[in-house]
Amino acid sequence: MSITTTKDVIFDSENGLSLDIYEPDGGEVSKRAAIILVHGGGWFGGDKSADADIATWFAENGYLVAVPNYRLNDVAKFPAAYNDVFSAYEWLQASDLAFDHERIGAYGYSVGGTMAVELANKFGIPTASVSGIFNIDGWMHAHGKTKPMAPPEIKAATPERFGDAGPIGPVNEFFVWFVTSFFDQDDPHLTDRYKEGSPLHHVSVKSGPMFLANALNELVPAKEALDFSAALVQAGVPVTTRFVDENHHAKAYWREVQDDVLAFFARYLKA
Repeated sequence: MSITTTKDVIFDSENGLSLDIYEPDGGEVSKRAAIILVHGGGWFGGDKSADADIATWFAENGYLVAVPNYRLNDVAKFPAAYNDVFSAYEWLQASDLAFDHERIGAYGYSVGGTMAVELANKFGIPTASVSGIFNIDGWMHAHGKTKPMAPPEIKAATPERFGDAGPIGPVNEFFVWFVTSFFDQDDPHLTDRYKEGSPLHHVSVKSGPMFLANALNELVPAKEALDFSAALVQAGVPVTTRFVDENHHAKAYWREVQDDVLAFFARYLKA
């Protein structure tokens, strides 16, 4: 299937934010669903351009795909990135793009998965998350005394590789670093902000159905997906959870779960 790609479409002129659109050519437009794809990067890095591969794959399977950028932590702290993702969804829903505007889903990985499930919580849409972080306040309560370490410090502290290969090196220190970098540490209500940024506390009967994937031994503890799944079940929200026998994080094990993700969206988005 051929794909038409439109780059750098402005959805938030005030903040200079744009998204890329991937449209499948052909097919019955009235039955086409859309997916908003939220990139990862710890709120300090990442860009929509890095996910052209996954966006193209979704489009080849018949979906219109919108991949937005959002403000990173060097530009604005929490909740800016969340609000940007919400704005991208609202822009897509109000757009005149050729798809069924009643059928929009979301996909994200790592912190992109965190914000994608907030779309499910806020707007009730079907959402798939890979290595999402769901209980930030719980993590910080347990590790708040851990010294944060940025990626350059980690590389200097350990001869081993830390990155796509998995949680090699001081994982807790890195986790604390990117969380504290995203939240304003001078905020007098910081503890409340951690809770506000945690999707676990926003689950309700109005949350959309979800697919959650996590590796058993990676940067994000498998307990994140387990506890979040339990909250969804308690609220009566359909959830499919997949744990893979890997130490890779997020996009690094995408190929192992992509068929499950596709089956999930086929169930909840296909006409």
